[in-house]
Parts: sequence; C-alpha cells; structure tokens
Amino acid sequence: EHAFPPRWRGVIKTLGAQMYNMEPWIDTKFTRPSHEALIAVYSRFELLGINVVDEGMSPKEMSRYKYQIDYGGGGGTTWRGTLTKLKFPGVLFHHETR
Repeated sequence: EHAFPPRWRGVIKTLGAQMYNMEPWIDTKFTRPSHEALIAVYSRFELLGINVVDEGMSPKEMSRYKYQIDYGGGGGTTWRGTLTKLKFPGVLFHHETR
C-alpha cells in the first residue's frame, strides 16, 4: 500500500517542511542505530547534509511534549517504553505497524 513504513513517512514529512523553511507539524527522526545496515543507510543521508538521526530523549525530556507518537511494531517502541509514555501528560498516539 505505502512505499515507506510509518516512521519513515514521519521523517519525510519533517524533512519536506524543513526544505521549504517551514515549521514542521511533525518532528520525526530516528534514534542512533546500533545495527550496521541501518548505520550505512543513515550515513548516506548525512553525506547529503540531511539529518534523519537524533539522539534519544530521556523520559523527563519527552514528558515536556503535548503529543507523543508511538510507532509500535517493526522495530518501534518496546512495551516498557509505551507504558512509560502513558504516564506522561498529554496525548499518546499509538500506531501499530503490520
């Protein structure tokens, strides 16, 4: 149905807004990967000056945001991470990848 998984679509929307110097309505990035294949993919973007990777946030930092998106499945958030986010103020959107 879609060429890119949900997290990638979020990253693409963020980058699209940044290309036109607009404030993105969503700010999606990947956290630092540990798998060598992913490091190679993300490194190609960095060579072009495109930042698709960011450092992870502590729970305290995440709790400052009104909205959280939990990309479940396909390498997304663990159950422990989801339960932690449920304790934050604001709204948690949970997307289940199939």
